[in-house]
Amino acid sequence: MAKVTLLPPGKRGEAGRQQVRMQDDLADSTAQTVGQYFRAVRLSRGEEIATVARALRIRSDQVAAIEESRLDDLPGRTYAIGFVRSYAQHLGLAPAEFVDRFKAEIGGPAEQFPLKGLPPDAGEGGLPYSWLLMALIVLGVVGYAGYHLVRSANLPSVQPVAPVPAVMSPDSEKHGSPVKRPVHGQPRPNIASPSSVPAASASGPQPIAVTPPASGTPANSALAALPQGQVYGIQNRNARVVIHARAATHVLVQGLGAKVFINRILHPGDAYRVPDLVGLSLTTPDGGAVLLELDGQFAGVAGRAGQLTEALSLDPQAIVDRAHRANPG
Repeated sequence: MAKVTLLPPGKRGEAGRQQVRMQDDLADSTAQTVGQYFRAVRLSRGEEIATVARALRIRSDQVAAIEESRLDDLPGRTYAIGFVRSYAQHLGLAPAEFVDRFKAEIGGPAEQFPLKGLPPDAGEGGLPYSWLLMALIVLGVVGYAGYHLVRSANLPSVQPVAPVPAVMSPDSEKHGSPVKRPVHGQPRPNIASPSSVPAASASGPQPIAVTPPASGTPANSALAALPQGQVYGIQNRNARVVIHARAATHVLVQGLGAKVFINRILHPGDAYRVPDLVGLSLTTPDGGAVLLELDGQFAGVAGRAGQLTEALSLDPQAIVDRAHRANPG
């Protein structure tokens, strides 16, 4: 039987725990299991199993399973070794020595015993939870993908936008109707006269016929006078709306949730290709300095010269509606 000797009070630890010096001869060391040894030391310290369980942050039945060598009632090899290490530290023993003895008792490093349920808290043992982390990551990825699948399935289909009206009066620039001009280096089309526009059939609106620009029109003169400038948003290859600056002005294009797409000063001749998205709007301190382009055709200016244009819708249908209001006939 192992002998247990209590240290004098003057040599006890700062935490007030009783330190023990175990004196085992060779026969006692091989005769006792690690659990039996721990139980003897615990009793010599006057501690209950519940006290040890709280200190180790594990369940009381798991402390009893260690002391009685009931390995099948422990959650697994890795966790059991962690329990033994923490228990040895708690009793003031050498953790490495008792971990090695415990490994030998359970059959060596290659042997495993089945899991019986994880402890509520790993505590000082530093037990790994990598499997739980991986499960959470997988669940997060699956949930994210499922959310986007459901969201895309519920999005309403985009209806085709009616073409730009055939006639736009020169006064449209004064009332903030968007104006469209082609990208630099391409021929600038002009809107056809009313006589060249085919009547709408029962199946829907027909495309607008486009004829070469008539010389001397105010819109054509304004575009012809624009210098070559910097083009922004070139990554938006399917852009239907293009903003052109005929005077230096600040432009702010925002989308849903106040997302900013461009927020800078455009100089004369600069252009911005607007993303083909729903809900975009334009704000500029000088509406008359900004020309708009829709599907390669002029659609007016953004607003009155020298006056603030705020949150002007850049949706193609909104541009068409404004054009119809400016030219009701």
